[in-house]
Amino acid sequence: MGTFKLSHYSILVPISENGDCLITNTCHGGLMVLTAEEVNILTDKLKKNKIFNWEYNSPGDSFLDVLIAKKYLVQADMNEIDAYKEKHSRHHDYIRNKRGDLKLTVLTSGKCNMACSYCYEFAKRNSVMNEETIRHFIPFLEDVVAKSPQIKEWTHFHNTWYGGEPLLGLDAIVKLTPMFKKFSRKYGIKYTSSMITNGLLLDRDTWKILQENDVKSVQITLDGSKEVHDRNRPLNNAQGKNYERILENLTHVPEGMRVVIRINVDKVVAASVPSLMDDLEALEIWPQKQYMVNLDFAHLRTYEENDEPNLDTRIPKTEWVECLHHLRRLKVERYNRWARKSGAKQGKLYFHASDPTFSDCSAVVSPYSFVVDSEGYITKCWELATEENRIIQHISESYDLTKYEKYLAHARYNSKRSCEDCKYVPVCEDSQCIARPQKCLRNSKEFENELKIQYLYYLKNPDNVSFKPLREIRKEMIERWGV
Repeated sequence: MGTFKLSHYSILVPISENGDCLITNTCHGGLMVLTAEEVNILTDKLKKNKIFNWEYNSPGDSFLDVLIAKKYLVQADMNEIDAYKEKHSRHHDYIRNKRGDLKLTVLTSGKCNMACSYCYEFAKRNSVMNEETIRHFIPFLEDVVAKSPQIKEWTHFHNTWYGGEPLLGLDAIVKLTPMFKKFSRKYGIKYTSSMITNGLLLDRDTWKILQENDVKSVQITLDGSKEVHDRNRPLNNAQGKNYERILENLTHVPEGMRVVIRINVDKVVAASVPSLMDDLEALEIWPQKQYMVNLDFAHLRTYEENDEPNLDTRIPKTEWVECLHHLRRLKVERYNRWARKSGAKQGKLYFHASDPTFSDCSAVVSPYSFVVDSEGYITKCWELATEENRIIQHISESYDLTKYEKYLAHARYNSKRSCEDCKYVPVCEDSQCIARPQKCLRNSKEFENELKIQYLYYLKNPDNVSFKPLREIRKEMIERWGV
């Protein structure tokens, strides 16, 4: 006989439409569906002092046995908050003292050939990376390795080319890549690289240069249809093709390259996504090349520093989840419409739930992750790369771990006074971000709303939903407990 309580991290999501109740756990993952009768039994059990005695049997025939096995219910004397903090601390120690991963974000150019009103780089450096800055990279990386004797084996070196617009600094990419690869070979490290670009300069020759310089994936932004995109992301002091030029460049994506088309969504962009999808399909970019090209929808955030004139089209946080899942369903519908015509396999909508994490943004808490701007100044986050007061050191200087300590000490559970005992902290983006506040799940109920919206869609369209990527979901659980 044991004494049990509802896990501090378990969240019940009532479905008023049919009386069901979802139960999930932000610390352990998983998802189950309880009937109204089972919820009543559970509530009755927890009525007295929020604990109850139970003869636990594994696997057991009672739904309570399953809840215990999946850690929705835990031993009454368990201090889950301390347990989470301990595991979090162990993971940070692993990142700092054992995991040999180097990460760079290199801004080859502070200049940009677009003038997006919502850009978070408020004070871009009007420069392209020069030879003097380039020559300091390898001595700096060698110094990092030399001053990290606790790392017995360096395993991975990933670099992201960034800007401004990184392709305005293409020369730096061509010169730095062989240097990075030689450094990686010296230490037996796997080297990979990616790029975030607006896509304007990605003609056939440039795609070829990127492949020759080991760039395997590229993110390109298209904010809706031509009219909307060109208004949101105008050319910088220039005339000529914008949207059409990016689409033309996307028709030349070479084999072996992975491309994510990022769509920054407000109300106007959301309404124009069907038109964008029409153009992508007409040019056989997507869904025809879905094995190479994917679409990613992002909430268009507002930065006070930009002083934008019209924010009426922005989507409030409380409405974003519903908008996002509308666009996700549209994406699957459009793909399946093409698949039916082409004889391809039909797609399904993944049931999305945030996975628990026991760490924070590795760009911040790893001593081996650096953002280097076009003039060689180092920060810890690309959203802070143009802010003078966030500069840690220059790449020409010796690596000094003590200068990074305030970032390395960051922990999601102490970012705000209310975070330590918050049941959402293992899945919260706000608490891991040092750059700018994002969203507080405790107040917005966004986490619960996302699960509910998807579950209601599943009830109406069970054949269109896949639970495959959801952590800890078991086929027998789905069949037995009605998910």
